[in-house]
Amino acid sequence: MIQKSTIKNSLITPEYSVVFDLDDTIYYEQDYVFSGFQAISEYLKIHFGYDQVYQKLHRFFLAGLPDPIEKICEELNLTIKEKLVDIMRKSPPKIALRPGVMPLLEYLKENNFEIGIITNGRSSTQRMKIEALKIQKFLDICIISGETTSYKPNHEIFMQYQLQSMKSSYLFIGNNPHVDINPARAMGWKTIHCTSNNLMLKKYDLVDADWYISNFRKDSVNNIFRIDYDK
Repeated sequence: MIQKSTIKNSLITPEYSVVFDLDDTIYYEQDYVFSGFQAISEYLKIHFGYDQVYQKLHRFFLAGLPDPIEKICEELNLTIKEKLVDIMRKSPPKIALRPGVMPLLEYLKENNFEIGIITNGRSSTQRMKIEALKIQKFLDICIISGETTSYKPNHEIFMQYQLQSMKSSYLFIGNNPHVDINPARAMGWKTIHCTSNNLMLKKYDLVDADWYISNFRKDSVNNIFRIDYDK
């Protein structure tokens, strides 16, 4: 737990609302997919007696198949794809924050930043993810496309956030250049392009963001917030 945090010559100050994307930004979306595969595997084991379903779904996913659930239904001669998709969506996900996210959230909260999320997705699915990540207490604003009339990259969803915000300056942290970074910059927001690894940073080296990080460790975000953790 971070205590007695101080801010020294911050580039991003508490006058900003710090807004996060959810999927593949503050947690790895692959973990959500694998968690869903596990729920499907358990269902097929209990109701049909099938073994090794998780291993097959995992292999299909890593092989880049566009629809591993459809593939497993074809292989097992099942006509319950919609049922399996529903199981995946409704199962509490087994996911965790990326390293460094919780200390950053604690720092932001303790130093009176406004904290929010803008995410695309179904309301129930995204709410379960937020609950699983245990970040509700940090959020001042949470906008989920499934609960609104808009979605990223439409500017309307960013405008909806601004209408709820108590701040006049905004920083968006996201992984997708086209859905997160570009529309946020078009709205006049500062942006952090956060990828899952350094190789992804190289892939998107032409992304027009204010800052680029591949993780949330203190040494990565320190040059943005000038963080000084007194532990």
